[in-house]
Formats: sequence, structure tokens, C-alpha cells
Amino acid sequence: MKIYRSSLHRYNHRQRRMFLIVFVTIFNFGVGLYLTFSLTQIGEKEFTTKPVVSQSKEMKKMQTLIPKTSTISRQRSIKQNYQNYFRIDYTIHESVCKPNHMFNTSRTIESLEYLTNLKLNTITRNITIDIDIISINVIIRKIDKINENSSHKSRKTVCNYVLQLYIGFDFPSYCNDVCQSEEIQRLTFRSRPFGNPVDSSFSFTLFSSKSSGAGTKFKIQQVLIYRSSIYFNKTVHIRSFNEVRYLSALILDSSASQTSITMSQIDRSLFLITNALYEKSFENDCSTIYISILTAPGHSTYLRHENGRIKLGKNDQSTLFEQDATFKLITSKINKDMVVFQSINVPDSYIAIDTETKAALMLTHLDTNSLNIDSLEKRFLFKLNFNA
Repeated sequence: MKIYRSSLHRYNHRQRRMFLIVFVTIFNFGVGLYLTFSLTQIGEKEFTTKPVVSQSKEMKKMQTLIPKTSTISRQRSIKQNYQNYFRIDYTIHESVCKPNHMFNTSRTIESLEYLTNLKLNTITRNITIDIDIISINVIIRKIDKINENSSHKSRKTVCNYVLQLYIGFDFPSYCNDVCQSEEIQRLTFRSRPFGNPVDSSFSFTLFSSKSSGAGTKFKIQQVLIYRSSIYFNKTVHIRSFNEVRYLSALILDSSASQTSITMSQIDRSLFLITNALYEKSFENDCSTIYISILTAPGHSTYLRHENGRIKLGKNDQSTLFEQDATFKLITSKINKDMVVFQSINVPDSYIAIDTETKAALMLTHLDTNSLNIDSLEKRFLFKLNFNA
């Protein structure tokens, strides 16, 4: 009897242990399912909401910033490189003031591209070109309030605009080197090829990004055309073409009006290629590429020449400084990476590396009637490396 009760007790104990093990296993399995389901829901929620947040930020930028190359290229598949770059200035007088972001809507850019293509192809003779707008710089020159009627009770705000269009295009394959040279000469024969003021056909439509309506007509009064380059508005490292020496600027005092620079094998500084400070240079010669070179980022000093030396200086708004800090950018026809910097106010003078120190930059005179940069001494030759 005792043996039977002992066996029964052990049997019941084993059953309770098995029941407890099964219960714990089922409970853990249930908890695991619940946690897995919860995490899945959270993950799905994040997956579906994050792109919306990202798009919202992107749209906010698009609506508040003046057009930039990167913004336009994402929307409209702008090419990385073009054979030719131009800057076209459209002057608009006394038009109803609109937010700058409206000039960046895809429909507005299409309207501007259509007008620009139409007009430029009246200058070319043997080819048809198809330009892309790479970027637009919107400048408001003046803001006025004018009366809409004789009662003087209703007034509207009008703006004078300058739209600086940076455009790129390629010649068609059937246009050889001679053809390309002739067409460039036609496009740059005059800085105002359409007269001053232009005729009434120069107009485009400004569209809002939110509206599908007819838009606002803008009449253009003046058109200026200049040569530009792939380097415009890009940050670059400036190096010697034949040696691994980079232009280096050590700015010790941000308040200093002048800063020395050197060609270094160790250090290198970033520079921004900008529009020429001396804008009148364009009016006299729109077929040449004029630039100024600004330290980047965070500094407001320009590369300039003074007393035969190349320095960095702060713009004092004087005509002399603007001329000293404006250079012709001359590129090689054989090696597209090779560039030369020519002064605009010291005849036949170019930036060159000092032969003695190999560190300082000088403004050096060349006795030559026709410049062939492919035959110049190495010290005159530079290369602009894009900042990766």
C-alpha cells in the first residue's frame, strides 16, 4: 500500500511538472508573438511615415530657396557636363512682386527654357541648339508701390528683377570644330544681341507650385549674354598643372584686410568660382569668361593682385579692387583641365608661380600678340579640381 501511494505521489508530481513546463512554454510563445507583432507594426509605421517627412523637408526647401543646381538637376535630369556654358541676364521692370521660389517651379523653368531656346536659335545659323537651365539667381533691384487707379486708394507693390540664368548646351554631332567656333562667335558677337530694349515677344509665364492656373506673364525689357564655364559657382582646389602643389590660404585673423597665400605640397584651401566682381568687363567682351575667386567656406576674401603679388583681400567696394580681383579664365583647347588666369587691368599679365621660391604667386607680364596656353611655361598653368 505504501509502495502504491509512493508511486502515485511521484506520478502526480511528474504531471504537475509537465503541466508547469507546458504552461510556461505556451506563455513565452504568446509573449514572443505579441512582441513580434508590436515591433512589426512599429517598423511598418516608421517605414511609411519617414519618406513623407523627408519629402516634406525637401518640398519646404524647394518652396523657400532660390533655385540651385542640385535642386533643379534632381527634378529635370540636368547633365553633369556640357560643351558650352553661358550666363543670360533677363531684366524685368515694374512687375508684380512674387516670391522667389516661384521662379523654381518646373512649369516656370519650362517657360523660360522655351523662350531662351526660341530666341537663341534666331542667332545661330546652321544648327539648332537645345539649352538646359542649370540654375537661376533671382535679384530684386528695386521695390516700389504704385497707384492702380486715379483715386490713389488702391496701390500695388512692383519689383524690378534681374534673372541670372546659368545655362548649358551641346552642339549637334554634325557641327565640327569650325562650325562650333562660328556659332559661338555669333552667340557672343554682342552682349545685347536682341537690342535695348527688346521687343514685346520677350515674355515668359511665372507659375505657382500649388496652382494649375494660367500663371502670371512677365515681360522682359533687357537681355545680356555672357560666356561662362563648368566651374561657375563650384568649390574647387587650385593646383599647379604639372606639380602637386595646391593654393593654400592660412587666414590667421578674420578681420585682416589682406592675407598671404602660398603654393603648398601639404595644405590646400577651398575656393569658390563666382561671377566677376567688375561687371563692366562683360559689356566690353561677352565672348570671354570672366571670374572672381572667393575663399570658401565662411570667409569673404577674394584672390587679387597688388604690386605684382597675388594676395587675398576683403572687398572694399572700390573699382580698383573689383578690377584687381577679376580675371579672364582661359582654357586649353587640347587639355580641357588646363587653365590660365589673366589680369583684366594690367595688360598681358598672368598669374604665375614664382620661379625662385616655388611657393609665392606673382602677376607676370608676357610679351605675346596671340596667346597659346598650350605652349606656355609650366609656371603659368593651373588645374581646378572639384571638391569631392
